[in-house]
Amino acid sequence: MADAFKHVFSLSSITNMANHLEKSFGEVDSLKDLHFNKQAFIEAATKSIDQLEMKQRSDQIVSALVEFMPEDFEECAKVFMGALSKEQDGGGLGNTLARKNSGIEGWLISPMADYVGKYGRGNFETSMRLFKAFTTRFSSEFGIRYFLMNKPEQTLEHLRTWLNDDNHHVRRLISEGTRPRLPWGMRLDGFVNEPEPVIKLISMLKDDESEYVRRSVANNLNDIAKDHPQTISKLAATWLIGASKDRVRLVKHACRTLLKNGHPATLRVFGFESPEIEKVSFALAPKVVEVGETLSIEFTSRAKSNQTWMIDYAIHHRKANGTTRPKVFKGKQVKVEEGKLVHFNKLHSFKPVTTRVYYEGEHAVEIFINGQSVCKAYFELI
Repeated sequence: MADAFKHVFSLSSITNMANHLEKSFGEVDSLKDLHFNKQAFIEAATKSIDQLEMKQRSDQIVSALVEFMPEDFEECAKVFMGALSKEQDGGGLGNTLARKNSGIEGWLISPMADYVGKYGRGNFETSMRLFKAFTTRFSSEFGIRYFLMNKPEQTLEHLRTWLNDDNHHVRRLISEGTRPRLPWGMRLDGFVNEPEPVIKLISMLKDDESEYVRRSVANNLNDIAKDHPQTISKLAATWLIGASKDRVRLVKHACRTLLKNGHPATLRVFGFESPEIEKVSFALAPKVVEVGETLSIEFTSRAKSNQTWMIDYAIHHRKANGTTRPKVFKGKQVKVEEGKLVHFNKLHSFKPVTTRVYYEGEHAVEIFINGQSVCKAYFELI
């Protein structure tokens, strides 16, 4: 997680959260004789906070909720519901902080959803109401995963009741919450191994009126494709029959990893046949590249027939142990005519980035057309 994200959990935001919890606590009739120790909650939730990363900060807030919220989950749920902001029509994950006088929303919902996921399993219906309420102020895609791991059939059945909900955040949760490999979320091994229940559910959203929801469906299918490529390739072929422009866009986004990796069956689904080419030239410059500089890639070929080409390239990065590993980068898609020259030029930067360590030595560039390797050349990185 980016360092800046952790600051959504700060003394200021947690104090604001505590203010809303305190107000709601006092409005629950059955808690009139009890007291919410706001200051102690703030101190527990912010202890050594500057030394903590984002997940650690969120977990510490959960621990503070456990300590200072009512032990009875149903009573705690009343406090949570009363402390929330008004429902949002848009924004989702983009809203990161609770507005001072509105109620709890944004990232501060996340530890509350985790609390429900961990401690609300004995109160299923109440927990589902909370997840639904949370997701209209931020998202419950992380918290609901505890239920999908421990009560998968019951939770999936409940999610079906939200398929026609008026709020697109709720419909999106159906798909986003069931993603087998959701970034930052717990992996749902049951769905990694057997994705059919998830596919059956999210198929009902493939023509949803909201791009926000359809995008989530595509991301879910892309997750599944990493473990079940043939399943998603066959599904793509079926969904493309008589498809609208919106559904075509969804399916292509769902298959983006398969297309990038040159999965033959998926390439054929999108009309990318085995390329018929005459390689004319392939050049890299310079042959010796310093870290921080740019490599020029120039490839020219002639088509033997009319086709659609998807031209990609891979950089074979050198690893610490001396071996190399390819990373594929998207190039371009082009309709080619028989006998005509096709040019592909790319400037690839080796500027240092936080997500990659560069190692000196021989590297390679490989050109792919419709998933098939057509040429390879080498250069030295110093």
